[in-house]
Amino acid sequence: MAQVVIFNGVDISTLNPHNFHLKNDYIDNLLSTAFLIFPKLKSIFGNTSVRIEKAFLSASYVRNNFTTITDNLLAHTKGLAVEFTWEGFDNDSATQVALHLYDAIKEPVLIIIKTFSNRLYVRRNVKEKKILEYNSTNEKRVIRIDKLED
Repeated sequence: MAQVVIFNGVDISTLNPHNFHLKNDYIDNLLSTAFLIFPKLKSIFGNTSVRIEKAFLSASYVRNNFTTITDNLLAHTKGLAVEFTWEGFDNDSATQVALHLYDAIKEPVLIIIKTFSNRLYVRRNVKEKKILEYNSTNEKRVIRIDKLED
């Protein structure tokens, strides 16, 4: 069977690397999340690949492998979050990618630049549209935030 490639370096096996059993809602969320994010990166990355660091995780995997469980981590168990990186990741390029995604994605998303691990985290199904940056001492910097009306 042919592999469905969503973006350079992004396919179903990278989004679900542990081959967890996916319920239909989670499959829909995972694919919707991937197609929401990665095609928008073509103008920035061209043919450069991105590397998925964290995508779909089962709830039992999270319980068994993480000591601190946050809402942002749990979003991975529903297919609503993805964390990725690329060769040459630095604060400037991460900020540019985050701002590009922020402007290109019309729904509320949380984008976190994790400078301590060279990763960009994107989560759907949130109440505010914002970009945050966390450094190695876990200090938070707000880069952009839009309050949404109820």
